[in-house]
Amino acid sequence: MDDKRTLKIVVIAVLGAVALAVVIAFDTTDRTPRQDVSAPAVSDRRDPLDAELARCRDLGPDDPVDARCRAAWAESNRRFFGDDKPGR
Repeated sequence: MDDKRTLKIVVIAVLGAVALAVVIAFDTTDRTPRQDVSAPAVSDRRDPLDAELARCRDLGPDDPVDARCRAAWAESNRRFFGDDKPGR
């Protein structure tokens, strides 16, 4: 009785090892890191609007004092939503 149980355990372990070997053998995922040369460096894409939005970040959209921030938010919304008319 004990020999049959040991045989079953060995057979299951061997089948598991074979299944794992098959998965590893047919794995075609390329694991080498690729350098994306199509995207320019971050410093090359600097937009003046980004600097203005960073300055205005803490003021909030309802700040009545800073008209430049209101204009920057309006331009950002225009670009995001794709409105063709600049400076509403």
